Amino acid sequence: MRNFPYFLIGMFGASLTGILTIVGFMYFFSDAPEETPEKVSTSVQIPNTSQNAAQPQQAETSAPAVAQQASAPPQIRQVDSVPASLQYKISEWNAVSFYSGFIDRIVVDDEDRTAQQVIDLRRDSVITLTGWAGHSEFGMRTPTVLFSVCDTIVGVTTVQDPRPDVADNVHMNLTTAGWKATLAAEHLPKCENPVLVAWAQAPIGFNIFPLHGGRLLNMVGGEPPAFTLTSRFRPPRHDERSQPTMKTIAVKANALRIRRCPTTDCAVVGQFSAGQYNGFVIERAGDWSLVQIDQQVGWVSENYLSIQ
Repeated sequence: MRNFPYFLIGMFGASLTGILTIVGFMYFFSDAPEETPEKVSTSVQIPNTSQNAAQPQQAETSAPAVAQQASAPPQIRQVDSVPASLQYKISEWNAVSFYSGFIDRIVVDDEDRTAQQVIDLRRDSVITLTGWAGHSEFGMRTPTVLFSVCDTIVGVTTVQDPRPDVADNVHMNLTTAGWKATLAAEHLPKCENPVLVAWAQAPIGFNIFPLHGGRLLNMVGGEPPAFTLTSRFRPPRHDERSQPTMKTIAVKANALRIRRCPTTDCAVVGQFSAGQYNGFVIERAGDWSLVQIDQQVGWVSENYLSIQ
């Protein structure tokens, strides 16, 4: 029988005593989400103070062109970060020190910065991140990835992009573990050592899991962006989630095997004896359920149990 010192879900929003600082990265392989962040229509209008802003023309013949430019709507940039009014401290969540995914690529202003451990950012910089998220041990899928800087949640994106490489090399249940996010430097808070961290959010409960590939940021100043920032989603809050529902799980087999993934081809990680248990059903795949009973976690065949 195999017990695990970590939980896939969290029952209570306990205060976070130490936020992980993640700098550096590692190289190896990196269905529809159960919930998506709430869409918002928040926009931040940034005035164009650049020296390249259009100037009034003296020539009488150019007047129509100037009038057309002045009436044109401002450029809009949609991002996955949010302004300070929608940010909050990461201590609302239970941070579990089990890495559950990777930031695979970092692009700043169309320049690949993946190989850099310290990322220089101007005020008008835009960061594009891609990666995957999901529990590598048991294939628990995560609906969203949160982003933090200075221990503050600054953005969110959904996890839904196909990643056959992850399914082949990490866990068969993580077929749609990919994600992409765009963060505006103008939205990011300032502190002594600003570290950008991505977090996989459990589908139920209050746990979040760090992703490999966090970076230290170096804010170098500069002009504010000459466009309007619009946030796609508002990051979910702890108090918007209900407590996980405990289920009564009756095991009908004398010895029900617990497996790493939802097929009999997967490794056995433990077993349940016949009887009745109280636990949580984290997700289902076909006629298999990913359950957590006490500190035992794994996939079990629903052919040999009933769930109420």
